[in-house]
Amino acid sequence: MPVNKRLVNGADKLGNYLHAVNFRPVGDPWWTEFRELLIDTYRAAWVTCRGSLLCPPFLHKDGTTNLTIELDRGQEPQLNWQAYGMPGQTIVAKVEYPEAPPTDWQCDL
Repeated sequence: MPVNKRLVNGADKLGNYLHAVNFRPVGDPWWTEFRELLIDTYRAAWVTCRGSLLCPPFLHKDGTTNLTIELDRGQEPQLNWQAYGMPGQTIVAKVEYPEAPPTDWQCDL
């Protein structure tokens, strides 16, 4: 998963708290808002780190690229290579950025 705007914005906001902040009593709504910011940013970072893109596909001067992929667990490598093409073969890849992570990705918070 790429680093999304939600994670970047959350990290930027948390940067404001690297130094001392004004005292707030326990019941102050600020604590609830701050906790929500912490959890939301943590979850965005967790999902981003959960992805399996091993490196970005860099374009060479001739317009070609090398893409490092991770084979799916439980499948025969030969079947996967047929789906992705052979070295030197031209393939078309579609990249999508989902709005939400897969349902089996459960954050521990």
